[in-house]
Amino acid sequence: MMDEIHGTEEQESDYSPHKCYIYKEVYDGIFSFSRDVIAHIDPHGEIININSRAIELTGFTKDEIIGKTINVLAFIFPPKSLTVLLANFAKRMAGFLVEPYEIEARSRKGEIIYFEVFGFPIKGENAKNSGEIALLHDITDKFVAEEKLKKSESSLAALIHAMPDMMFQFNKEGVFINYKSAADELFVPPDKFINKSVREVFLGDFAQTIMNYISDTLKNKKNIIFEYSLPIGNEIKFYESRFIPTENETVMVLVRNVSEKKKMTDSIERLNGIIRSISAINQLIVRANEVNKLFKEACNILVKTRSYLLVAVALIDENTGTVIPRAFSGVHPEYLTNIHLTYNGTSPYSLGPAGRSIMQKKSVVCKNVATDAYFAPWREKALACGFSAVLSVPLISKDDNGVIGVIGIYSDNTEIFDANEIKIIEELADDIVFAMESIEIRGKMHEKISELEVFNKAAVGRELRLIELEKEVNGLLEELNRPPIYK
Repeated sequence: MMDEIHGTEEQESDYSPHKCYIYKEVYDGIFSFSRDVIAHIDPHGEIININSRAIELTGFTKDEIIGKTINVLAFIFPPKSLTVLLANFAKRMAGFLVEPYEIEARSRKGEIIYFEVFGFPIKGENAKNSGEIALLHDITDKFVAEEKLKKSESSLAALIHAMPDMMFQFNKEGVFINYKSAADELFVPPDKFINKSVREVFLGDFAQTIMNYISDTLKNKKNIIFEYSLPIGNEIKFYESRFIPTENETVMVLVRNVSEKKKMTDSIERLNGIIRSISAINQLIVRANEVNKLFKEACNILVKTRSYLLVAVALIDENTGTVIPRAFSGVHPEYLTNIHLTYNGTSPYSLGPAGRSIMQKKSVVCKNVATDAYFAPWREKALACGFSAVLSVPLISKDDNGVIGVIGIYSDNTEIFDANEIKIIEELADDIVFAMESIEIRGKMHEKISELEVFNKAAVGRELRLIELEKEVNGLLEELNRPPIYK
């Protein structure tokens, strides 16, 4: 199963020391701990893997689902839902963006389950879709509740207490008239919003957005879904709100904390980025035949597949003790020409990520440009370019274990350089060094072959001249009526 993602021996380049793979622990973690149904589907629609949640909800075994293609899953999905699944899968495989959608399913016992489906294409070689990770979020409770709310307001009170989501009721003027929520889920106490308008509770654009959704919901008599984030305590939380028209010109809003789902989505997107990075670097290693081109294309790949702001490859100058950029890609490349980097261990210009990673032979992260004391010499210019975090990974020669330079990466995300992200870049750095040294070895080999060809040509020329001389001697002997001495 994992071979579908890891790649095979036949797919591995002769020049690449690493296979194109994604981290197994991340993959297994997503499948093991998700409370949503997750399925890994190949580009032909065959189910490669499902998680335990799929078995728990549907009652079908892995043997009954894995190895089947989507179009034969009629024992789970009714015809209309199956048609929607197939159509949207085909669109994603063709490269089209497909928004989340809702479908109906049935368990082995005949129970109806409603899912919200998210599809995340897996990028293979040449950035082509090679399958997808499908996430099916169980919305049965929410779906049933919404239908009941539409049919009868008399059941509203019972549903409010049964639903796990937060609930808020607004009148058409946007005034909070009722709510249901655990105290720890509210970001302000009830007396700060009950009988107050949206504009009194929220600020600016966010308040206007809520009012627009209330107005549109009442006007069109249709549910509206709105996703947003709010700072709660010391973290950012993500929410999904469903605006539902009810009687008496009021709107019920069901609010669900989807922070965990957002993390899952981000993890899957991250896996896609890993696949694209490793695949592209491996292809580069195969075709690169010049070191500067190797550096430049590696920078381009990392900017494109990892969404960094700026990536640079810099090599050390042993004569001056400085670090000199050789290739770069991204925004504000002028930043690299206006900074001074050394690695002698005494100057402040040696204590940034680049200098320390060279001296210590390990990756160094500046997690916050604005506050890191070691980054003071470059802080003003970096902040002006929008750089919030910096990673420096040493390029270590396989011949003598010496550091020959660094990969410098600049991001606007202070949280991006975690252990997994650093590990990815370290392994890609090893690949780049391997490719660089392979190019140099191939260059030396071609020089020796050229020298040998010149020598061989000279030797062949001498041999032909010797044969001509032998013929001339034999000819002279023949004129003297003497036998030849050369054959």
